[in-house]
Amino acid sequence: MPYTSTMVMQDNEEIRERLRSTLGEIPDGLLPLIERHQDNLRLLVETLNRAGHPPDVVRESVRDLMAAHEIDILAALDGMESK
Repeated sequence: MPYTSTMVMQDNEEIRERLRSTLGEIPDGLLPLIERHQDNLRLLVETLNRAGHPPDVVRESVRDLMAAHEIDILAALDGMESK
């Protein structure tokens, strides 16, 4: 079964819920970053699926991008805390 944009949305909602459970409410300054990563994930999945890549390649690419997403979010949070 191909990894779909719907699955990306579910994964992103899981990330948002994890952040909410950790932070309470997601800081407004973090929302554009999350939305940009969400758009990048959706585009990645759609592009790889259209190119005919197998699901395991798509999932691995998503995992790599999610790791970058985590690094960006943590850096943004660190920046917010130091202000």
